[in-house]
This record gives sequence, structure tokens and C-alpha cells, in this order.
Amino acid sequence: MRNQVLFPICFLLILGCEGSSSKKLELGSYSGEYKVLHNYGASAESWNSGRTTLTIDENGYNLLETAYITPPFSGGRCDWSETTISFQDTIVHTTEFDLTLIIDGSYDYAYDGSRLELSQTDPVHDRKYTYNLTKD
Repeated sequence: MRNQVLFPICFLLILGCEGSSSKKLELGSYSGEYKVLHNYGASAESWNSGRTTLTIDENGYNLLETAYITPPFSGGRCDWSETTISFQDTIVHTTEFDLTLIIDGSYDYAYDGSRLELSQTDPVHDRKYTYNLTKD
């Protein structure tokens, strides 16, 4: 009787794991493009975008964004689970730019072994952030 109950449960667990393209996030450097959608959900949405490099190592992360609307550098602690990554920026910044553009807080992510996609919706500032990066 016990085998009759365990077999269907094991089968469902194995079936649920098949076809998953998600891989464990790897330490390293990732380069690509970020986009910030302003007025998210409104009729007057607008994007800002630029090139960026994100490095994740055993000490945390650092991010270099190369557009004029962003800080020159951010970095600090980061922790991740299967589907989310949390950044805690610890760099002291001046206020010569929009501080909400610093990568900070919790982002959803997908990683396939070479491409890393990050996204965050910020309802407080009506913004949506996306990062499409490739492992260097």
C-alpha cells in the first residue's frame, strides 16, 4: 500500500523537475543592457537604458553602469535563492543623480547558464527595472 502512494508522488516530483531551464546562479561577471521604464502602467511610459556590467563574487556584488543617468558604481552584499536575488547597496553616493536608479532590493531572476535576466517592479516610484546580461 505504501508503495502505491509513494510511486505517484515520486513520479510527480520527477516530472515537475523535467524541462526546467533554470540553473544555479554562478559567481562571475555579467555584461549587457538595463532598462528602466518610467510611469509604469501609464499611457506616457518612457524608457531609459544603457550598458552595464554586474560582478558577483564571494564578497558580494558591484555594478558599473555606463550611462549618464546612473551612478558610476554601486556595490555591497547580495544573497539569492532559486528565483530572487537581493542586493544591498553599501556604497556612499552623492546626490548628483536619481538615487532610485541604484540597484538595490529584491529582483526576480532567471539564469540559463549564460544569460542572466533580472527584473523588479517599483510601484512606489512607478518604475520597472530589467537587466538582460550575458556571462563574460
